[in-house]
Amino acid sequence: MNPTNRWWLLLLGLAWWAQAPAAPDEMPQGLGQALHEARHAIEAEGDSLVAINHRNDQRIRFEGEGIEVTPTAEDADWRWGMTLTGYGTPGDIQPVQNAERQVEGTRLEYRRGPITEWYVNKSVGLEQGFTLSQPPVPDANELVLALALEGGLTPEWEQPGQALRFHAPSGYALSYRELKVIDAKGVELPARLALDGASLEIRVDARGAAWPVVVDPLVFDEQNASRVWLLSSPCLMSLGARLLRSIMLEPSIRPA
Repeated sequence: MNPTNRWWLLLLGLAWWAQAPAAPDEMPQGLGQALHEARHAIEAEGDSLVAINHRNDQRIRFEGEGIEVTPTAEDADWRWGMTLTGYGTPGDIQPVQNAERQVEGTRLEYRRGPITEWYVNKSVGLEQGFTLSQPPVPDANELVLALALEGGLTPEWEQPGQALRFHAPSGYALSYRELKVIDAKGVELPARLALDGASLEIRVDARGAAWPVVVDPLVFDEQNASRVWLLSSPCLMSLGARLLRSIMLEPSIRPA
């Protein structure tokens, strides 16, 4: 989307917010979706594709084969990278194909033959997913996705096998959690995370799975998410709307 058009959408949203009735009516669905798309769009920047996640204060760079997350602050002291390197079974993980990168709006895909690795820049955080069209070998009981980690952040288990927190020298950086795996029939498959040095593995119990299978974790800053949840509560949103409306509608007073 053209940057000028995005700013017009944001201004339109603010204008609607200011002129809305005092009751906390919801924003029209079409306008709300347009504002979300404008704020979270993935756009070209040189040879890379870049998005900003405003709630998490994160800048996400999508390189040719993997992603890099950094804080938006100018004095940022950390970076976190992740690249899918392999797919297979325990003891037999094969390298993945080179990616064909496709982007539309807030969604980016790395297409690697039977694997589509995808990302959606949502307000809550960066949703990551892997759509697996077929098992690595027929009748595989356990699947393994191997992911290389970069940036030197220190991982810490928040919930062993399910949730990780990554720390920079200055403190908490981000979380990798909310792992869900669903097969073609909507059945949730058991899955867990495993750390091996600078590599992270997603291991899925695929016995009896219907294909394709979707693996779906989330990358986000839980500290910022908590703060934004408080600020976006209905009571505070209503108060903010009334205050913004009063500022925009109040006549200007100038000295004679």
